[in-house]
Amino acid sequence: MQNGQMDIKPRRKVIGNNIAVNLIKTDKYKTNFLTFYFLTTLTEKSASYTQLISRIITRACAKYPTSVELNRTLDDCYGAEANASAVKHGEYEVLGFSLSTLADKYAMDSDKVTDTAVDICAEMLFKPYLVEGGFDKSIVESEKVNVKDAISAEINNKSEYARKRMIRIMCEGEAYAINPLGYPDIVDEADGVSLYEFYRELIKTSRVEIFFAGICDEDRLVKKLSSAFSNIGRAPACLPETHVISTVGEIKRVTEQMPVTQSHLVMGFRTGITTSDRDFRAFSLYNSVLGGSLTSKLFMNVREKLSLCYTVNSMPDAAKGIMRVYAGIDDKKFDAAYDEIMRQMKLISDADITDSELRESKNALINSLNSLPDNPGALASWFLPRILNGLFDETPLTVAEEIEALTKEEVVAVSSRVKLDTVYLMKPDGTVKPEEEEE
Repeated sequence: MQNGQMDIKPRRKVIGNNIAVNLIKTDKYKTNFLTFYFLTTLTEKSASYTQLISRIITRACAKYPTSVELNRTLDDCYGAEANASAVKHGEYEVLGFSLSTLADKYAMDSDKVTDTAVDICAEMLFKPYLVEGGFDKSIVESEKVNVKDAISAEINNKSEYARKRMIRIMCEGEAYAINPLGYPDIVDEADGVSLYEFYRELIKTSRVEIFFAGICDEDRLVKKLSSAFSNIGRAPACLPETHVISTVGEIKRVTEQMPVTQSHLVMGFRTGITTSDRDFRAFSLYNSVLGGSLTSKLFMNVREKLSLCYTVNSMPDAAKGIMRVYAGIDDKKFDAAYDEIMRQMKLISDADITDSELRESKNALINSLNSLPDNPGALASWFLPRILNGLFDETPLTVAEEIEALTKEEVVAVSSRVKLDTVYLMKPDGTVKPEEEEE
């Protein structure tokens, strides 16, 4: 383990009502990385509106009302890059906004680049370009087209579409089933005024977690960020907890025919194991042994040894307490692939795990943790769920040490919490030849 790099932990500073800055001090990069996360309740409207807003706020702001002016300002700030995104985390809607720019110590003439970066963020986030009380109509209408295009294009990536279909079937009636890209009818109804009203409420009521990775005068940064939020009039709303289900009823089995040549099998499991669960570490290793790496049981046996699929893997979502197993298969091999996946899971619960499998699985997880400090954006994403769960003392190093200490028996024990809920199969309808399928 590269202890010096992995023993990294944010210094947390609360700067306002449900607003905190998490300072990750590192001289590993020549750039500083500043990220704002605004968290609110996940609904069909919040998913649709936030998706639009994430695109609108990076197009213009009051001080720089055109893309040309905004991009020129970013260029003048040593080639700063600003990005925004809208994603779901468990049953939270998250608006992310980030800006990266040169660290102060590399700037010319002692330029305070970090100060300028915070000023730009404040302009883009809190002083948007408005026309007649709302976001600019031309920007809104063009982004509505882009969002609806993205929604309609989802189906072109069949493997990802199959994964999302399984989630929508498995979690029907739960907020987690909501499409993070949004819904065309809600996007259609949105206009500049309604979007701005929603955005004002989001800025005012959301939980805000800010991450800074790099080197700067931290006290000065905290003071500037506090000042940036000082006129918002914050009134945070309570975030409902994500609904975590650990039991299952009769297994839901859904098969759909589509214009594809390859079948896509997605199996959904309830685990009830979230980031703060006592079994979370053991479950992470369980997933790595099962299908989380290229040395996993599923990859080595279902794909490599038995050639029952083109690809196979397992992926947990710790925010919701679920796990998906995905396999791209020949339609004629569905029964054999399904049975072998279930057999490999049974082997784990029967403690049939070799020392080599356990070692390689630990290595895969620890190597992933080792690479975290290489990417400031990945660091922020890694710490966010831990902070949301109150795990302020966890670092990549402490997690790696816990993984290293896990035993086979702990992996076997956690397997009893993995319960099959849904089996979704997308199979060919016979209308497409292999060379015609889009992927």
